Amino acid sequence: MDTPSDASPGETADLRDAVVRDDSGDLATFLELLRVRQRAGGRVKLVDSGRLGIPDLERLAEAGMDIFTSDEVRTDAHGLVLIAIAARKGGSPAAYFVHGAFREIGEAAGIPFDSVLELARTGMRIAVSNGRGARDASALDRLADACRKGGTRLISYHRGPADNSLVELCRAGVWLHLDAASLVQGGDPAAGDCARAARAGGGGLVLHVSDTIDPGVFDDLYGSGAFFLFHTPPADYRDPRRALAARAESRPLPSSAFYLFSGFML
Repeated sequence: MDTPSDASPGETADLRDAVVRDDSGDLATFLELLRVRQRAGGRVKLVDSGRLGIPDLERLAEAGMDIFTSDEVRTDAHGLVLIAIAARKGGSPAAYFVHGAFREIGEAAGIPFDSVLELARTGMRIAVSNGRGARDASALDRLADACRKGGTRLISYHRGPADNSLVELCRAGVWLHLDAASLVQGGDPAAGDCARAARAGGGGLVLHVSDTIDPGVFDDLYGSGAFFLFHTPPADYRDPRRALAARAESRPLPSSAFYLFSGFML
């Protein structure tokens, strides 16, 4: 029923942790799994598919289970706030991924942006991406501020190069994820500014490396505080990425920096 967490290089994961879907068992089964994993010093991440009701998710969150849900499953702000409150009582994270556009109150589809802000202020860990459409910079700034007030940091997956608007966003302490392929070869001042600003605000810049990366660019950004995730392991001892990946592993990425798994650019 459960699978071990995927521990990418540089991630603080534990093989005693488990990831389960809510349609793979019932409440009693999940509580027993949680009890076993907690006794072993591990955690359980529950992926919400909408099968369980809010009271069951509250029970699991308050017992210490990590809850991962999204606007593709739930858009009822009241129920989501209850989950966030239960998670806070249980000392476990609850995370909400906003895949769709930021909606206004009264629009037919999706969760209103004001409700997302409320979730963030309540302590729900919020993740967003521009993979399905551009995100308004001012809206992201407001969301990052709400996350900070709720005691978390916004997780933002950005497809494309770093720019000045992202530097401003990073000042709020977000966890900004970029594909290393988008970096400017020979030096990327904007990415360096993002790394320094995010680190100062309690977040960080996370670079996803799927192929190669210029060692000079790596050195500059690593020195600025950036985190690196190498998704393709070095081929052998002669691979120049080997030394870079070893340095990246010495700076572990906290689990609060990503949504569910570290090994994806969402």
